[in-house]
Amino acid sequence: WQSSITAGHEKATTRFYEAVKMVGDGKSYPAREAFSDIAKGDDASLAILAKLWLVKLKYEAGKPDKAAEMAEKILKETAHHTAWPQYRDWLTLYLPATDKHEDLLTKKSVYRLTNMERLASAKIREGKLDEATMIYKAIAEDNATPATMRERATLILGTALKAETPPKTAPEKTKEPSTQPAAGL
Repeated sequence: WQSSITAGHEKATTRFYEAVKMVGDGKSYPAREAFSDIAKGDDASLAILAKLWLVKLKYEAGKPDKAAEMAEKILKETAHHTAWPQYRDWLTLYLPATDKHEDLLTKKSVYRLTNMERLASAKIREGKLDEATMIYKAIAEDNATPATMRERATLILGTALKAETPPKTAPEKTKEPSTQPAAGL
């Protein structure tokens, strides 16, 4: 019994590996079929990973609304699971950046700052510049913000949003005196 269980897990893992390889080889349709089969399997860890791949592939196929639907469904299905918080956080990246998901901004997740940036960007597209400014300021002032994201937020605040706090610029370099002799001497 134990060896048949182990063989089943090995077979599912091999199938998962092959599906990931198919994606790398540009064969996303057969990969989606394989991931769909794995998602229905008994191995819960591989099933959730397969579902994550299905969301990603749907998004990459130019169907962000479908990917968001799938992501929301998985989030609902796994709401009681505490073992997969990083997967649940990753799924939030596929949800639309709307006020409906604004609670993601306060939730301490791996992708909280990315979700904040996505929402701020959506606010700019909607013409809600005051709200975008508030979000970008929060990103720029958050100690957890990576330097490149902080720079981007500060740049957007100072340029596109013309916010009160202009971006910090590097001090101008002073000219060093030349060690070359002046021409004609």
